[in-house]
Amino acid sequence: MPVIGERPRPRALLLGFDDKDIEPLKMFFPTTKKISNLNEVRQSEWDVLITKGAFVSPEQHLFVLSFGRANIENIQSSGIPDAYSVSGMYGKVEDGSLATEFIIPDDLPPDLARLVMNELVPKLNDEDKHIRLGVGSLMRRAAPVFSGYWNFNDINEVKGVEFKLFVGTHEPSALAGCFVLKGGLAEAWMLPFVHMDVAAWVEVALKQWHKLAPERFPVDLGWERNPEWMTRLESELVGKIDVIRKERQKALAYFDSIERELKTQLHAANLSADTSERRLLTTQGDVLVEAVADALKELGFSVEDMDKIFPKNDRREDLRVGLPEDKDWVAICEIKGYFKGAAVNDLLKIERFRGRFFKEKGREPERCWYVVNSFLKDDPARRGRALAANSAEVETFAEGGGLVVGTVELFRLQMKVRAGKIEAKEARRLLADRTGVFTLDLGG
Repeated sequence: MPVIGERPRPRALLLGFDDKDIEPLKMFFPTTKKISNLNEVRQSEWDVLITKGAFVSPEQHLFVLSFGRANIENIQSSGIPDAYSVSGMYGKVEDGSLATEFIIPDDLPPDLARLVMNELVPKLNDEDKHIRLGVGSLMRRAAPVFSGYWNFNDINEVKGVEFKLFVGTHEPSALAGCFVLKGGLAEAWMLPFVHMDVAAWVEVALKQWHKLAPERFPVDLGWERNPEWMTRLESELVGKIDVIRKERQKALAYFDSIERELKTQLHAANLSADTSERRLLTTQGDVLVEAVADALKELGFSVEDMDKIFPKNDRREDLRVGLPEDKDWVAICEIKGYFKGAAVNDLLKIERFRGRFFKEKGREPERCWYVVNSFLKDDPARRGRALAANSAEVETFAEGGGLVVGTVELFRLQMKVRAGKIEAKEARRLLADRTGVFTLDLGG
C-alpha cells in the first residue's frame, strides 16, 4: 500500500544541536528535523536520532547516535525481568575511571577503529577521569523506581545485554560502545564527549546501519568513498574537508581549554565576591556593618566604627562617615539587615543617636543614614524600595537630613564606580546631598 507524504530516507531527528551544527549533516540525510523532545514527533516516521547529552526513550526501530553523558532507554536484555526498563547510561563523574591505557577491540570495522583511534582516544588522553558506560534499570510503576547501575564488567555476563565495545579499559570499564535496542531492530551508539566531529561519526555509523537495515539506509557509503576510486577533484575536496575537520578540532580544544581556565577564574571570583562585595546583599549584623564600611571607604568617604570607640553600655550609631571635600561634614550611619522588610522603628533609634551626637559635638550631624539590607534571602532585583509602605515616616526622617539607603542601591553605586560610569567624587555627592530614599536609577 503506497504511503502518501513519506519523506526520503534516512530521516534524522536532531536533539540538542544548534542550527550551525545541523547544516553539515544534511549531506547525509535528505530529511532532518531539529527537536527539543521526542514527544514533538511520531517516532515511527523517522529512522535516526542524533542527540547530545540527552535522556531519551527511543522506540525499538530508531537508530541512535548519542554524544555526551546520556541515558538511552529500551536497551535489549535477556537477564533483566520485563518489569524493568533497561537503559544504556553513563555513570557519575566522581565514579569515573582513572585509566591511562585503553583497549580497542580487534574486530571493529576499519573505518570505525580509525575514528576511535584518531578522535576518541586523544580526547580520553586529555582527561584525568573518564565517565564509565554501563546499564541502569527502572522498575516500571506509576512512579518509576531506579533499581540499579552496573559497569561494563557486569553487562554481558550478568545482565544479558547485547553490547559492542568501541573503547574500554583493563578494569574492565566501557568508555564508548553500542547497545542493541529492545526487539533487535536498531542500535544505539554512545560516545562520552559532546564536542566531536559529528559528521565523521555519522558517516561511519551510516555505513554500518546500511548493512543492518538497507531499506531504511538506502545509500551505501561504501567503496565509492574510498580514495582509491575517487576522481582528482573528489580527492582534493576530501583533503580540504579533512584539513577543516582537524583545524576545527584544534580550535575546539583550544577554546575548551580557555573556557575551563575562565570557569576556574570565575569560580574564584564568585567565592571572593561572596565574602567581600556581595556581603552587602546577603548578610546582617557585624558582617554587614563591615561590608558597608568597606564600600563607603572605596567611594572615598572616611569611616569610623563607633563600636570600637564607645563601650557596650553606651552604644552609638554603627558608623560615623566623613567627606574628604568638607572636613566639617558628618553623617551618622545605622546599619541593619533583615530577612523581611526594613523596620520603621529603626528611624526612631537613629533620632536618639542624633541627640547623643548633639550632646557630644554641640551641633547636629549633616546627615543621618539608615542603611538596610532587607529581604536578604530574595533576589535583589525583586526586593523593592526600603520602607516603601512608610512614606510619611520617611518624609519626616528626611526633614531632619535623613536618608534611607538600601544595600542593593549601594552595591549598584559601588559597581558603577568600578566600571568607570560614575566618578567616586560624584558618587559621594549623590549620597551626601540626598535625603529621603536613595534610588540610583532615579538619578539619586
